[in-house]
Amino acid sequence: MNEKQRQIEADIKRQMIALSAQMDALNKWKATGYNSEICIPALHDWHIFEQGYDDFNTWHCNSTCSVCGLNVRREYAQSSENHHDAYTDFREGGEEE
Repeated sequence: MNEKQRQIEADIKRQMIALSAQMDALNKWKATGYNSEICIPALHDWHIFEQGYDDFNTWHCNSTCSVCGLNVRREYAQSSENHHDAYTDFREGGEEE
């Protein structure tokens, strides 16, 4: 077998391995029962699987759709802080200084 034939054979083997990996991923996805279309977030149930602070001003929430399997990471950053208590007059001690 000459060098060109070995190269062709090696290329075909690489393609077969890549196709096999794609087929394995497809079968794994089929086994999950997820939809083939990505959902609209308001229509499906989302489950939080991780949340917490990245630093003092940034909070994150990772969630997954129970129907289509989509994972979403939302990050919330505090840009300013402004508190207003409409019921200050009714609290013990009244308005704080």
